Amino acid sequence: MQLAARASASAVLTLVAIGLMVFSGAGQGALATFAQPRQEPGRSIGTISTRDDLIVMTLDEGVLGFANLFDLGGRTLRFTPAAGGYRGENMPLQWDPEFGPEMSNASATLESFAFPFSGERWKQLSVGVTGSITFGPPRGAAPAGRGAGGRGGGRGGGVSIGRFDQLQNAAPALVNTVPAICVFMKPRMSGKRYLKELADRV
Repeated sequence: MQLAARASASAVLTLVAIGLMVFSGAGQGALATFAQPRQEPGRSIGTISTRDDLIVMTLDEGVLGFANLFDLGGRTLRFTPAAGGYRGENMPLQWDPEFGPEMSNASATLESFAFPFSGERWKQLSVGVTGSITFGPPRGAAPAGRGAGGRGGGRGGGVSIGRFDQLQNAAPALVNTVPAICVFMKPRMSGKRYLKELADRV
């Protein structure tokens, strides 16, 4: 990655200092958070050069982290109940092309087992068209034109927020309102829902 600034050669040291602050997380107190311990020597994060009247900063590979840290393409995530929580496994893709019957509405009642989640076992769940699942009995329809603020998604099922609410602003209102899984939630997504229940999973 390269950054360029048009300046005189005397500005090189200034640019280096600014670059180090920016890329170590400086701003709003972040510089103190990412400060190196006194016994640790500093390390280079790239090179500085000049090209005519340009100052060019070239960053080393991986300095800003790596893209797709959570790239799940072609992978299967399996969460198995374990003492005090869940054991997560990132496995090769295990795709089941048989989705099960299409759901006629958001509510589902499990027949073969109770789903362990949030310290309880659940027989009833609500599958939202926006990519979320809530547990427990239905919580009623959302107010007209609005989401239910995490208390259930009305006819859409699952968790819901206002149609034009930004997820980063609305998400705090969802915390501790209803047991839910919202890993794939996209507020304006919609589509069909399918349910396939087996002896030990759904």
